[in-house]
Amino acid sequence: MQIFRRHVTLMPVEWTKDVLPWAPPALTVLGWYLVNKQSNAREVRKEMRSASDRCKALARESVLLGMQYWAGAEGVEAWQVKVVLDELDIELCRFPERQGRMELLEKHADLLDAITGDDFESSTPKARSSEDPVMRKMSKARQRLLVEIEHQFEKHYC
Repeated sequence: MQIFRRHVTLMPVEWTKDVLPWAPPALTVLGWYLVNKQSNAREVRKEMRSASDRCKALARESVLLGMQYWAGAEGVEAWQVKVVLDELDIELCRFPERQGRMELLEKHADLLDAITGDDFESSTPKARSSEDPVMRKMSKARQRLLVEIEHQFEKHYC
């Protein structure tokens, strides 16, 4: 068995003929890549700003409804409060898992507990005054959630 050897001779590279003609297309592709990457990052930031703002609005709405429910206001039912809290949960899940979702969901759980704790959904809920500890607990939980939303947004998108 005979082994055939093939000799390859390398031709010297002539920059002006071999490399320089490929520079403009390569730089164009690189430029497109960079612009696309920046554009995608900007769009993600816009989406997350929108999600943050929506979460903050839902947190405020849930506490407002919760306070009205606990105060015994006419026309405010437990299911309405729960619908807003569920929507808030869905919006918070828009945050990526590694970018603050767990911290936000912990604060949401605190808010959920503050609003739906005690005798929520009982057949005869006791009307409470604005000075009741339940009302203060809801306000504090909402504030902690609002601060955490802004903190996570700034930490990951600014």
